[in-house]
Amino acid sequence: MPYSALADLVKVIDERELIQLSNDDTSATAVNAVNVAQAITDADNLIDGYVSGRYSLPLAPVPGLIKKISVDLAVYNLWARRRRAEMPEGIENSYKNAIKLLERMQEGKILLSATQIPSGNEASGGLGDMRVNKTAADRVFNKDLMEKF
Repeated sequence: MPYSALADLVKVIDERELIQLSNDDTSATAVNAVNVAQAITDADNLIDGYVSGRYSLPLAPVPGLIKKISVDLAVYNLWARRRRAEMPEGIENSYKNAIKLLERMQEGKILLSATQIPSGNEASGGLGDMRVNKTAADRVFNKDLMEKF
């Protein structure tokens, strides 16, 4: 399930610009949905790579912050298709901010809603459930042995 859609991208960039970014044919009059879908997929794969150790995937329902990051990364990916064109500074800044947010999520400094957190993570701050297979009977140095020293 994608974290964003074409309709979300149209909200942040002009449709005419989206047509130009998604098509290789300069005379195109419609958005190339395949290229937009690929840009979104690449963005979502990057998001999953950052948060996979902390959250169960896919993130459902999609948190608003994840949708925003997906849109920002997808727009950046579409601009990156145009290697000859100079990328606007605002697009680059949005990309850098999205990566910083993902890094903070990965570190646990920014948490998504509690419904997204697998059991045990919020208390331990770890990256998954920790299980121990040792008991008091497994001790090599017990109280009696230590008193002999």
